[in-house]
Amino acid sequence: MHPLHIGFTSDFDRERYLYHYTSVDTAVNYILINKSLRFNPLANVNDPMESDPNHWAFSNDGGDKESIAVRDRILDHLKNRTKVVCFSRDDQSDWGSPEFNPLDFCARGHSKPRMWATYGDDHRGVCLIFDRELLRQALESGLKARGRLLYGVVRYGNLSPKDESGGAVFDLKAFKKDFDTAFDQKIEDHGDMYFLYKHVDWSAENEYRFIIVGGTPGPIELAFNDALVGVVVGRKSREKIGYSRAIGDIAQDMNVPGRYIDWGWGSANYAPLNEAARKIGPKHKSP
Repeated sequence: MHPLHIGFTSDFDRERYLYHYTSVDTAVNYILINKSLRFNPLANVNDPMESDPNHWAFSNDGGDKESIAVRDRILDHLKNRTKVVCFSRDDQSDWGSPEFNPLDFCARGHSKPRMWATYGDDHRGVCLIFDRELLRQALESGLKARGRLLYGVVRYGNLSPKDESGGAVFDLKAFKKDFDTAFDQKIEDHGDMYFLYKHVDWSAENEYRFIIVGGTPGPIELAFNDALVGVVVGRKSREKIGYSRAIGDIAQDMNVPGRYIDWGWGSANYAPLNEAARKIGPKHKSP
């Protein structure tokens, strides 16, 4: 059993865990059954500044067919061949600041009401807890030569990032000469701006990302191996009680603690998943 406290509250290593919110059907039918996470193209994310940015410029663009083809290829790489999977984190506020209270249940990445509402199927879904370092190792091992894995904490601001002027301009002459070299250099110089910087309005998500650059277009699934260390089911999961039991059974088979979460002001309550599910509704054979 992984060293994660039974109630998901005591082991407060703020750097260790990552939290992925999803629906129960996605968790049951894909993530937990396949023991893998899906990276989706950046074009599919819900931030329009990332999915379809309008601030890119192209220098040395003569408007000829070759320039148009290179420009389209750049856009294809940044929108369709760049893929991402997103997580939340524990509260990273300074321990001495008035904003931080380690006893506040919302200090934990699995207990964020807004995240449950937005990404956890309005509290009907699931939050999967991963050991960050074990997950990084699993993803790097599974990716092999199918792309380049980047990862890091998302920064937030209400102004353009400092390197936007350089990052948003693509020299088509350099890309025509050697596309792969020019693109790799662009990612090396400005990858943080492209993939790890968002408007401050998103800051409550406290996001951490793994990004795949290059490879084929479309999604890719990578095994997480033994990086999963906990499963939390939302407070409205009783509406899909068969799925809740299935998640509890899968978690038990994987030797991973599963809990049902509920809360009030200032505290969160956790119950063993299948025990809570049996109290909520009748036995259900399959989701």
